[in-house]
Amino acid sequence: MALVIALLSLGLSQLVGARAWHTSCKSTGFSWHGVTLTAALVNPSTTVTGVVNATGCDVGVFFSSGVTGSIVNADIYGALDFGVLNVGANVTIKQSRIHDIGDVHLSNIHVGVGIYFANDSHACGTIEGNTITHYLRSGVIIAGPSDSAVISNNTLIGLGPISFVAQTGIQIVGGAHVSLSGNHITANIYVGSQPGVAAGIAVVGGSCYGLPLTLGLQLKSNVLQDNDIGIWISELSIGARQGLCVSARTATHIVLLSNTISNARILNVSGAEGQSYQAGITIQGSGVSIVSNTICGAGYLTAARATVAGYIYPIDLVLATDLKLSGNTACGGSALDLSLGLGTTTDIQSHLLVALVL
Repeated sequence: MALVIALLSLGLSQLVGARAWHTSCKSTGFSWHGVTLTAALVNPSTTVTGVVNATGCDVGVFFSSGVTGSIVNADIYGALDFGVLNVGANVTIKQSRIHDIGDVHLSNIHVGVGIYFANDSHACGTIEGNTITHYLRSGVIIAGPSDSAVISNNTLIGLGPISFVAQTGIQIVGGAHVSLSGNHITANIYVGSQPGVAAGIAVVGGSCYGLPLTLGLQLKSNVLQDNDIGIWISELSIGARQGLCVSARTATHIVLLSNTISNARILNVSGAEGQSYQAGITIQGSGVSIVSNTICGAGYLTAARATVAGYIYPIDLVLATDLKLSGNTACGGSALDLSLGLGTTTDIQSHLLVALVL
């Protein structure tokens, strides 16, 4: 009965022989789980602008190690796996549309990530003022301790209520160095019958995932609307009991400041032991500061627990340690009832894991 969400390090070897080879697709020379990916543009020498139709290619725009590149006022769409893939480059992505990445009609065959800074590849850059929609798994992923990014003022829109994958708007994974501010993230909602929870922002690390901890981030002035979890901090270590994870003891020094998080409805049905799980903020970790955030809507407020079989929290603190909580309110300025977000560690939170693309 306990919640089990498998950690997904997606392999694409299953796709060999099944991919369309578009005549305009070029080899990137980069192998992803045994498959050499193709792209519509590879290491473009000038700023990418205008339409990039990547239909039939694995990637829209690819940048490799040592390259400096930019994408401004572009419209990138149609790639099977990644809209923009940065493997060790310094890339600026501004004022662009990135959409229809991953074939949603084939459910979770393809990866479907709008912008991906490849795991621990020394990728870095700026992601600012973009609109990222119709991604299959995640809008943006920055992964690994050598990767870094400034992510600000972007709009990310998930597919809404879907049953085949638990989406995330932005994932910060395995020690990546990122600042997140002014982003508007909405409609990452999982309604399938298998265990799963979607999220607006997920920050992930710890030995439970086989990854370094992600430390020292600031998430400021983001707006998260109608996601199963608004902000999910999941920094977990392997527990003493087999199959269970516990809060990592190392203080993460992550700051959640002045974010606005809302959800009007309870739509998740399977996140916790076959029941609903939704939370404005979920903390699985140590040393997080939660300051002056606003959380509202029936999808997160504890009064909704009376009308649904499940786990509904404004802030889930069951696996949180060494916290700073200050000035957090419901919409309209009223106090948040955090009583149901506190308590003895449960198997529900210990099994609640973010599905990753690495």
